[in-house]
Amino acid sequence: KQSGQLPSKGRFYAAPFIGMLEGGAFVRHAAHANAMARRLAALMPFPLAHPVEANAVFVEMDEPTLQRLHAAGWFVYRFIDGSVRFMCSWATTAEAVDELGETLKKIS
Repeated sequence: KQSGQLPSKGRFYAAPFIGMLEGGAFVRHAAHANAMARRLAALMPFPLAHPVEANAVFVEMDEPTLQRLHAAGWFVYRFIDGSVRFMCSWATTAEAVDELGETLKKIS
């Protein structure tokens, strides 16, 4: 009861999702995120670890280069296999992707 987890409150949880589905915002946002990932992949000076199929770009990047990227103010997640993941969202701008692309060229 304290956390609003009553079944009677369930309609409030569904409201944003219903709006996104009915208005087509979900598809527009996903398409934008996917387009930004493709844009980033096109600017990527590192080999892709996997084809870009959604809003994620996986690349092969060595540790010293990753440290230079962190020093430049960008953070990405490194997986145990050594690949690095870049994620794009509905809020990712083309300007941010281009800025990251320029940074990647400088540190590579």
